[in-house]
Amino acid sequence: MNKAELFGLYKRVMRKDREAEDRLIAAHALAFPRSPLNKGRRGEVPEYRTDLHTMYGHLYRRAP
Repeated sequence: MNKAELFGLYKRVMRKDREAEDRLIAAHALAFPRSPLNKGRRGEVPEYRTDLHTMYGHLYRRAP
């Protein structure tokens, strides 16, 4: 996924699109399988939205 596609996905995440959130989490889990961010579930932790933003940052820095 390149930076433009990732940004489009993140815009959908910010609009609370659950499918986009799941795709972002799956992409992050694929790129960073040991990250504890991948283990959180929707609504389980109060920092869920912040974790999504962190995942986006990790993937954006790694994208071509």
